[in-house]
Amino acid sequence: MATWKQVEDYVRANFRIQQEHGDILTMRFEVVGGRTQLVSVRPAVSGEGEEWIDIISPVGEQDRIDVVRAAEIAETYLCGGVITEGGLVFVRHSAPIVNWEPEELEHPLSAVLLAADEMEKKLLGVDNL
Repeated sequence: MATWKQVEDYVRANFRIQQEHGDILTMRFEVVGGRTQLVSVRPAVSGEGEEWIDIISPVGEQDRIDVVRAAEIAETYLCGGVITEGGLVFVRHSAPIVNWEPEELEHPLSAVLLAADEMEKKLLGVDNL
């Protein structure tokens, strides 16, 4: 049975952490066209008390984004959904930690960061966050 500590250790060993805030680990990735995208990995707890991994990537400020349009764009993605938090719109994917294997982080992390970057381009036209 995996734990958040194992996830955290894997992230620290395999990615360059740009910022830490409590249990939130944030990384910056370069994407096509000289753009960059922030992605954070953080622990979450389900209503049943199970530990989960949350992968989030910001799209932009909520007051500058048509959130309904963002949700429509997100329906084309296999991984992630749109949330708002702290005045920002994010693409988020969550998964339980219980049977987590390290290689299971790579694909959803990549999918979330690329979805957020694409959504940012479509909705704002700039590399904002």
